[in-house]
Amino acid sequence: MDFSVIKRAGLLQHEFSSLVPVSRVTVNNWVRGHKAPHPYILGRVQTILKVLEAAIEEGDLPLSKGTTNRSGALKIVMKTTVTRLRS
Repeated sequence: MDFSVIKRAGLLQHEFSSLVPVSRVTVNNWVRGHKAPHPYILGRVQTILKVLEAAIEEGDLPLSKGTTNRSGALKIVMKTTVTRLRS
């Protein structure tokens, strides 16, 4: 599983962890290859990574440096991208 999309999307590990939701430490373990996502959440993790990749391709990510309320902006980008992917 390619977790480099997190960095390419300009996200911090705690921002990605809030999308799954898991702890930042758990995401750090995945990124470093020390552990893999539990099968129970594997599908969700894969889906979120695909949505992030699509948002990067569309130019919606990474967020600009001056973005205030990054959490809210990220939620909007994710919803917009999911809607775009479904249509």
